[in-house]
Amino acid sequence: SQSVTLSFAKPGLVSKVLVQKGDHVSAGQVVAQEDDTEEQAAYDVAEGEAQDTTRVKAQEAIRDEKEKTYERKKQSGASSQTVLVEALLDWEVGKANVDLAQFEQLQSVRKAKQAEAALEKTKLRSPISGVVEDTMIHAGETADASNAKVMRVVNIDPLWVDVPVPFQTARGLRKDDAAQVTFSDGTAREGKVINVHEVADPGSNTLYVTVEVPNAQRTPAGEHVEVNFPGSGKVAAAGR
Repeated sequence: SQSVTLSFAKPGLVSKVLVQKGDHVSAGQVVAQEDDTEEQAAYDVAEGEAQDTTRVKAQEAIRDEKEKTYERKKQSGASSQTVLVEALLDWEVGKANVDLAQFEQLQSVRKAKQAEAALEKTKLRSPISGVVEDTMIHAGETADASNAKVMRVVNIDPLWVDVPVPFQTARGLRKDDAAQVTFSDGTAREGKVINVHEVADPGSNTLYVTVEVPNAQRTPAGEHVEVNFPGSGKVAAAGR
């Protein structure tokens, strides 16, 4: 029902291939890794800067002290208007410096997220749950435009069967209609219609229908089967 060929988001030296043919993987699982020495170092620096609030705290302390100085001069009554204006301006500059320090702190947080995203691109995750059907690259090799494919992951539970159905029968089928799928060993399983294709084959007067069938038995994909639609009372041609 699903088959994906995985590639890294960017070229790089493959440091680890974490799974082998036949291994089961879960959606989101890391299956391979590129060398991330540079990206990890950049992330560590950016994360350290993002967490460092020293400058913000220092500017806040300076701002608060300037506010106290202004209030003290204002309440004393001994300061001239010029001195008060200068003290007020000094306080305003202190507040502006706090705003600037907070903005720079926010920028550091954004840079850390950017560095984290670059680090994540060195990891190859499977987008689906399934089985590793093949691996095309090994640790120590370079993943690039000429060697992009890393591995193929397939999900065979459920299986999808594409079956050519006589046009008159197919016209009466709807999504979720029952379908019985008989495998080459004679066993039959209950499935359902998940798609009736829009374009018929005029040469054979058939219309392809996709049937979904459970596959806890893990029957390999690619087998030819016979599909019966109980509601129509007819058997379709063999599908794969």
